[in-house]
Amino acid sequence: MTAAAFLLCAAVLALREHHMHQLNSYRADSHIRWLKRTLRGYLKHRILLIPLLAAPFLPLPSGVFAALCVAQALLELDWPRREAAKKPLVFTPRVKRMLATHCLLCLLCVAAACRGGALVMAVALFLTPALVLLSDLINSPIERAINRRYIGEAARLLRSAAPRLTVIGVTGSYGKTSVKYFLSSMLSAKFNTLMTPASFNTTLGVVKTVRSDLRPVHEVFICEMGARRPGDVREICELVHPKLGVITSIGKQHLETFRTLGNVARTKLELADALPDDGVLFISKEALLTAKREEISNNNNNTVTFSASDPDCDYAALDVRTSPEGSSFRARLPSGSLFPFNTRLIGRHNVANILAAIAVADSLGVPVDEITAAVRRLAPVPHRLEVRRAGGLTIIDDAFNSNEMGAAAALETLALFHGVKVIMTPGIVEMGEAEDEANRRLGAAAAQVCDFVFTIGKQIRGGGVGKSSAASVRAGALDAGMPKDRVVAAESLASAFERVREMDAVVLIENDLPDNY
Repeated sequence: MTAAAFLLCAAVLALREHHMHQLNSYRADSHIRWLKRTLRGYLKHRILLIPLLAAPFLPLPSGVFAALCVAQALLELDWPRREAAKKPLVFTPRVKRMLATHCLLCLLCVAAACRGGALVMAVALFLTPALVLLSDLINSPIERAINRRYIGEAARLLRSAAPRLTVIGVTGSYGKTSVKYFLSSMLSAKFNTLMTPASFNTTLGVVKTVRSDLRPVHEVFICEMGARRPGDVREICELVHPKLGVITSIGKQHLETFRTLGNVARTKLELADALPDDGVLFISKEALLTAKREEISNNNNNTVTFSASDPDCDYAALDVRTSPEGSSFRARLPSGSLFPFNTRLIGRHNVANILAAIAVADSLGVPVDEITAAVRRLAPVPHRLEVRRAGGLTIIDDAFNSNEMGAAAALETLALFHGVKVIMTPGIVEMGEAEDEANRRLGAAAAQVCDFVFTIGKQIRGGGVGKSSAASVRAGALDAGMPKDRVVAAESLASAFERVREMDAVVLIENDLPDNY
């Protein structure tokens, strides 16, 4: 009975911990940082494991240990139902292999308990996060071998397609996913085009796209390249060998791992380094100034600039007009010709993203009238300033991600609307030591635009980054002079919407933290 109760509890706890490990991208260093910042919450929600450790030493009936195991399992099963996971655990082959290894470790603990008593099982339950990391470590040779095989298959497919396939790499701190979608829409007017779907912007995400979707008919492959560490963009480039590259922006994002803006810039410029001698780099004028022109010119002589705010570049957006109904502008091409464009997308930053796609499409010979028609048809990218109506509310959904550049653009867009303006945000995360100051600036900026600021303090295990980020946003708004009764702390987006449901309001959802915050 004791062993069965232990295995039940171990299985329930393991599913939760493997879920968090998956959300942390299976990276041990990221997972360890997450464990450190959520330690208080871990102890709070594993409160029954503490007497479980003492049970083997106390003169208690043998069933007490089993009862505590079952009670902890029931407590864990009830806890996630308080709010459904935004992204549930996906039982990928890797997760299944890790769960199998974890199960074997637990069975070893049962075998050891037969000799050393129940303490071994109690410790194993308490150290479930360590068993997750140990399972990953044990499996790492297998995972590396599998990844090498998949990467090799993708590389062979790309080599066989090389004579006919133009690969376009898209990276940047902000806007890369939007540019990818816009570019795909424009290029599809002339080419059979494949792009990495959704946010498949890691090496293995690109590998999966190539292995499952690349066909002999494809002429252009648009590859989004995400990065959290130096070398991430280079690794993807070594696989896909881009002919053209687009750098949408360079800004302070993921500083928890990048540490400095210089590291961010150097990582984005890995795309420039990877281009061949006859390749072309398209880069926003603002990113160019951040990165310093000398670095770009040393990497690649074929550099094309674009900007929605600086006319001194190769592709410039002039006479930009934005409203809640859409945007219009005139694009000046390198030839000096001016062409009018209209889109239902809102915000100057979207004009810059559209201009980046126009520059690439024009360079590849897509007729301007086809580009113009594609711009008119562009739809908002999901959760990236996507405007929708819900009851009496207008919602600007910018929930996918957040950094200072994106948040500033979102607030600029919110200011275009009439009515009561509301921002709902948990703050900006993954900023390392700069996080508090960044969120205070966000709060101060929101105070200048919004009538209400809702800070979303919901967190999984208490004491996490989400809570401190929200507190910093709140402090920034109050310091900027916003009345205290208009800066509202809410546990979740759902509870925040309950407060504004009766208002005729425009609500900006700026960032929505995943389940591991």
